[in-house]
Parts: sequence; structure tokens; C-alpha cells
Amino acid sequence: EVAPGTTDSIAAFLASGASRIGDACTSLGSTLAIKMLSKVRVDDASRGIYSHRFPRLSDCDEAQSPKLWLVGGASNVGCRVLRDLHFGTDELVSLSADLDLAHGSNTEYYPLPLGWQGGERFPRRDPTQKCTVDQSEPSRLRLL
Repeated sequence: EVAPGTTDSIAAFLASGASRIGDACTSLGSTLAIKMLSKVRVDDASRGIYSHRFPRLSDCDEAQSPKLWLVGGASNVGCRVLRDLHFGTDELVSLSADLDLAHGSNTEYYPLPLGWQGGERFPRRDPTQKCTVDQSEPSRLRLL
């Protein structure tokens, strides 16, 4: 039996209201994904870029409506590392209010999930990439 379904990043694209060629959506969850609506299929495994077929956006026949693709990629970085570091929802809300968005943090973390052995898949395929979050950082705000 086959049942229809989708990925969370495609669902995010649909929910965003994007509907024109070139429209894009970035979704941040446990991972980070980007999708862009395109007339051109793009696949580049070395950069983690792939394409999903996308349904036509109108009732036009095939001659009037091009094949559409959702081109994008998904990174293994995302918010899962925050849970791995035992940030709770209340703490995230409280610390977020104290973030100075006008200035950078001067940290150069690569926030893969802690203990993740799968490397990175996008924007570059690197099976050896490790998490570089400094778990010994005493400031929870700076860590965030």
C-alpha cells in the first residue's frame, strides 16, 4: 500500500505561501533545510543539493505549465543541539530576550548534534565534519 506524505521542509515550503518560480523557504527545526521553486531540476551530491518533483500550481495542461521542482538541501545543523545541551523552553525564551542581535557573538561553532557521527550533507558534503560547539563555555547566553 502506498500512502501520500511529505517531508517537514516541503510542508514548510507549502505553508510559507511561496508560489512563484524563484520563491524559497528556509525551515529551521532539528535540522536546517532550504527549498526553492524552480523550472530546472538541480542535483549535485557533492554539495548536498537535490530536487523533488513539485505539482503544477494551476489546472493548465502540460504544454502550458512547465514541470516544477523544489531544489534545495538539508543541513544536519539545527536546533537539536540546543536540546543536546539541555536548554529548556523557558531558558531559551529568557535568554533570547537578552541576545544582542546587533552584534555577533564572535563564536565560530558548527552546531551539529552532540555525538553525531554522520558529518554534514549540505551546503557541502563532508562525512568527517564534527560538532564544534564548546561545551565547556560557562555562559549559557554565549553558548546560545
